[in-house]
Amino acid sequence: MVNFQPSTRKSTHPTLYHIAYHINDDDDDSASNHNGSLLLSAVDFFTNRQKWFIMKYSLQYQLRHYARRCLKKIRCRRTTIAVSAGFILGLFLLIHNWRDFGYVTRPIWDKRSKPWTSVKHFYDPRIHLPELCLLHGWSARPNAATYLDSTQTNAEPDGQLKVWDATLFSSELDLLEIRLRELWDVVDHFIIIEANLTFTGRAKPLHFCHHRVTERFHWAHTKIIYKQVALTTPEASTVSPADLAWQNEGKMRSQINTILRVNGIRNGDLIIQSDVDEIPSRATIALLRTCQGYPDTLHLSLRSFIYSFAFSLPHPTVAASVKTYNASDSWYYSHQRHSDTILEDAGWHCSFCFRYLSDFRAKMTGFSHFDRVTSPEEQLRDAEIQRKICEGDDIFDMFPEVYTFREMVAEFWRAYPETKSFVNMPTWLMQNANRFRFLLPGGCVREMEDPKGGLKFC
Repeated sequence: MVNFQPSTRKSTHPTLYHIAYHINDDDDDSASNHNGSLLLSAVDFFTNRQKWFIMKYSLQYQLRHYARRCLKKIRCRRTTIAVSAGFILGLFLLIHNWRDFGYVTRPIWDKRSKPWTSVKHFYDPRIHLPELCLLHGWSARPNAATYLDSTQTNAEPDGQLKVWDATLFSSELDLLEIRLRELWDVVDHFIIIEANLTFTGRAKPLHFCHHRVTERFHWAHTKIIYKQVALTTPEASTVSPADLAWQNEGKMRSQINTILRVNGIRNGDLIIQSDVDEIPSRATIALLRTCQGYPDTLHLSLRSFIYSFAFSLPHPTVAASVKTYNASDSWYYSHQRHSDTILEDAGWHCSFCFRYLSDFRAKMTGFSHFDRVTSPEEQLRDAEIQRKICEGDDIFDMFPEVYTFREMVAEFWRAYPETKSFVNMPTWLMQNANRFRFLLPGGCVREMEDPKGGLKFC
């Protein structure tokens, strides 16, 4: 006999709760038990389904409620529009261009690096360097030079400390000349590394090898340590083109450690770690070779320019640094962040500041970030490169490297601003303004090719 009793099973459905029963078979009727199990299964199915509907409509209600409240607030409305637009734009770029997708979505997956401990930079050519050391919270080295005026031809010898300027060179002859002239008085040795291949393995002329014996550079031969490095070609490589570029760059930088040891670097000597277009000011290096008390690695904040000193970038360059050598530590030459302390207004970084359009193309396709060229037929055209140089547009057509969507919107359609002041620029640049007209306002039109660019051997 089958007895129906009210079910003790909890149900969220009000109707099912009142009609749900379990089956108790006192006579052990298997058929009745089977029918009762089917009934219970049906009750559970409709009960669970109603739970899903309740959750679904509750979520919809919450979203509608949030939307109504959000639309009444300007800030919330702007955020919603920005996020929605960013999502749609990011989806479009993901389909068409992976490079731009990474930059557009940077505010989502990336954040700014750890804040710097900033050291304010004090300088006046009429103040003795030991006094400037005190203004920075440092002390003067024993036997340090007490004065360094604009007429000196060499730094005062201290008998111990030496400064080594080590850099990689590709084709930046004009910037190298400006660098040598700017730092000549305060640097003891200039290490210049050059290869007959780009980082991506393309053949290139040995520019400095050809010009080092000319009047333009021969005057500096007593301080120059020059080395050629053989890089790996794509045919001889087993890695991807991107990995090959970074490996070749690392191979060139690693040569600097060997050169320093072979040429007798000593503990306490200073090493300038910067690319050839990152030029510390003479005043900065004079200060650091006179003072002591700053970190073993002190980064240099450099004013940033693009194509020439006529266009300024909104943010300084921070990769360059000065390292106090210590043979017992595990230091190796690199172009990365090594400490958290940075000296402000320490020099200049002039990126893509070339005289010839051919050098623009060579760097765009030959350096480690060659993958930024996504439309070579258009981006590598002489007319297109020339237009961007004169108008101050990004040469790779890239989104700005920012960490908030607000910054991205603010900078997206903004051309690089023109430099308003040329106070505190490299002295050799100012003294030879006619020769370096292409680096100054009104000189944006570039020459096509270097007439000596075809030479490949010394």
